[in-house]
Amino acid sequence: MDLTRRDLFRGSVTVAALAAMSRVSRAADDPLPSWNDGPAKKAILEFVHNTTDHLSSKFVPKEERIATFDQDGTLWVMVLHDDADREYAYGPANGLPDTKVGTFTQALYDEGKSKGWSVISMKNDWKRIFSLDN
Repeated sequence: MDLTRRDLFRGSVTVAALAAMSRVSRAADDPLPSWNDGPAKKAILEFVHNTTDHLSSKFVPKEERIATFDQDGTLWVMVLHDDADREYAYGPANGLPDTKVGTFTQALYDEGKSKGWSVISMKNDWKRIFSLDN
């Protein structure tokens, strides 16, 4: 059987398409497809499952859910870094300096407030939220 360049090209395209479909299928099965399997990914998936399954003892009603995860899987809230005594304050939200350390834009602050997100002020809320850190 003689294979022409066209046949080889078609075969290559078919193999590439099947590989892409396989990746899409795996991604659809995995809610965090770009994350490596490990303790952070496992903890996030368990946390989300436990707090969204109405049969779970840790279930949280939808209207009470607030969760944000950073790049290493740490659960955190939106924090306005506005306490220069405690840390390096940065903005430019609320007139704070716009620095290269971090950026917390006024647009992000306004969006968070408009969506009802909790915006934690390092200066005003830290001791209330982390009461053990007095």
